[in-house]
Amino acid sequence: MRAARARACSSCLKRRRRRPPRRRCSKMIRRFRGLALLALAALPALAQTTFPLLIQVRVGDNISTVANNASVGVGAEDIGRPLRIQVNTRNRTSQPLTIATGADLLGAGDFSLVSAPAAATVLQPGETAASEVLFTPRSSRVVSAQLSFVVSEPGSDGRPLFSIFNLNFTGTAPEVVLAYILPTNGNLVSLADGGAIDFPNTPVGTNLLATVSIFNRGSGVGNVRTLTLSGADFELIGAPLLPGAVDTGREVRFGVRYTPKQNGPSRGSLTMGLDSRTITVSLVGNGTGPQLIYEGLFEDRTATVEEGGTLTIPETKIGETRSFSFRVRNTGTADTVVSSLSLTGAGYQLSDLLPLPQPLVQGGSFTFTVNLTPATPGAARGRLRINNAQFDLVSQAVGPRLVYAYTVAGVSVTLQPNGSVLFSATPIGQSREAVFRVENTGTAASSLASIALTDLRAGFELINLPALPLTIEPGASVTFGIRYSPDTVSLTSAGLRVDTVPFTISGNGAPAVPLPSYRFEGASGNVEPLSQPALSLRLDSAYPVAIVGNVVLTLEPLSGLSPDGSVVLSNGSRSIDFTIPAGSTTAQFPNGDTLLRLQTGSVAGDIVLTPSFNTRGGFALTPASPPVARLRVPLAAPRLLTVNTSEGTNSLLVTLTGFATGRNLRNVIVEFRPRTGFQLAAARLTIPAGDPAGAWFRNPASQPFGGQFVLALPLTFRSDVTGINALDAIESMTVTVDNDSGASNTLTVQR
Repeated sequence: MRAARARACSSCLKRRRRRPPRRRCSKMIRRFRGLALLALAALPALAQTTFPLLIQVRVGDNISTVANNASVGVGAEDIGRPLRIQVNTRNRTSQPLTIATGADLLGAGDFSLVSAPAAATVLQPGETAASEVLFTPRSSRVVSAQLSFVVSEPGSDGRPLFSIFNLNFTGTAPEVVLAYILPTNGNLVSLADGGAIDFPNTPVGTNLLATVSIFNRGSGVGNVRTLTLSGADFELIGAPLLPGAVDTGREVRFGVRYTPKQNGPSRGSLTMGLDSRTITVSLVGNGTGPQLIYEGLFEDRTATVEEGGTLTIPETKIGETRSFSFRVRNTGTADTVVSSLSLTGAGYQLSDLLPLPQPLVQGGSFTFTVNLTPATPGAARGRLRINNAQFDLVSQAVGPRLVYAYTVAGVSVTLQPNGSVLFSATPIGQSREAVFRVENTGTAASSLASIALTDLRAGFELINLPALPLTIEPGASVTFGIRYSPDTVSLTSAGLRVDTVPFTISGNGAPAVPLPSYRFEGASGNVEPLSQPALSLRLDSAYPVAIVGNVVLTLEPLSGLSPDGSVVLSNGSRSIDFTIPAGSTTAQFPNGDTLLRLQTGSVAGDIVLTPSFNTRGGFALTPASPPVARLRVPLAAPRLLTVNTSEGTNSLLVTLTGFATGRNLRNVIVEFRPRTGFQLAAARLTIPAGDPAGAWFRNPASQPFGGQFVLALPLTFRSDVTGINALDAIESMTVTVDNDSGASNTLTVQR
């Protein structure tokens, strides 16, 4: 049925009072008696074209084959940048064709017709006629045009059949502009070629970030080819990966950071290369520099210290506090700000600190107090940081002296602060113990307030702790125990702190007993597509330590099929964690659930669940060839899920949803049942669906939907009885689809 090429005389289309005598009109292709049903159109993805010309469109290096009346989108590189479009029309029939009229190009003036076949041009079978259209966008808005001409071919009765060639063009062009924002005012300032980003005065050693926006306010995609920056005091921050595209209405942002290294002006440039032009803007800044003097104010003297230098503090007794003032003076030519200040080191603290940030004007000063309360004798060291300037602080602390040692298996080892307590190899599931001793060899009593581990997950625990706080007199000592119970064969470590003194505890675990056999219970073998089966994971016998593990879902689709992107576990991914408590046999998944659920999808193939097992310390317990659970979605005939219709005057839109586990379709079969008193010229339609379905299932965009599909069938009907809607003759409709595995279920629509 070739609706686009049907002929009819005007007299036959006019409404007449009575039926003419029984004769054939010379200007009509076909006459129907009773009620005639003609399917004029179907979904483009399912229809077989009958247009006599094969249409190919070439834009640049891209060549595509399109249908008659198709729309072709063309995008120019820039406003005013011409783009040539070549249209080739080849006679794909077995008889000559004639281009009956000259070509017309209607629409926006941005399109112009360069060349086209002349009227009365004859195309022999397989011969091609070429047309050329030039798109030169005058602005960045979306414009359109239509190229058309009339084609004739001999009919079966010797009279010509006419077809109208129509090709629609939609033209777009980018319009890429630059703008910047400075944090000092937050204003968005546009940048033209030759413009400038003007940074305000910036203190030396600090930085200011300008945010630059590349915005495409056009209708087409803009391409940024290059982005370069010059100037020693400027640098790109967060530059995009180039070359890159900027979609219409979108923007790409990056930063230009200005960090003056010395007083005075700074200059640079920023250049952005587009497809057809270059935008260059200047970078302008000015550096200002304060001069800071740092001083320690003690009772008997004032000590000046340079950046990176050491300030010596008078001798300090352990347990007592020595305080002194630290002053920062600005003797430079610019104001500055004290934005950060920190002090680290055992026994060091800050006080009398003004809220930060704190301005420091020319000739001004900033003062705070440093307090030192040493806990151990010897050198008490600290680190003071003011903005980016660092200073070492040191004082000699006098008082008690603590000595640390531990004993394992009768062997005693003396430790220095930050030393290590070492345990020999211990089998997983067993324990070893050490005795830790703290002895005061100083000249004054010492207090002990805390003993703690900094990591409780490494298999270490403290035992036999004394009551705290306590006092260790000179010559006295105190002890406590450390127990090591490994859950991994690798080296594990934890931190130990005795008051503020740090140590490291380390040990090696020895191999444990093998993992018992395990099994999956629940769903197995063939499963329904789009179902949610559940399984559980169990050990044949309990294991003595806690197990952590993971189940990984993998897909093995049948040969030639793509994996179904919708096949996931209950957590929405293809991997899920579980735990098996010590002494238990059942795996517990997130939220304490003992069942593992999954979505099977709609593609034929195997779903494989592979578990792995470890101790909490990371010791691998998984067998070399772990048993897996294997579920199969079988290859089967398509299945229809829904059918919906939308009616118009003499038209019907049929929409089908369903799935095919083999990701292929062959035909759509539509059968109509007439109402009593009516006849249908064509009560059964068979619409080939193999090619468009294959195109959909080969498209990467279809993978998240597996074997699912949606078919839309727009049907148009015609009646030879004036005033009667052709759809009123239909009582019901049934729809079936099939493929190589068989026919689907049948869905019926009653009218």
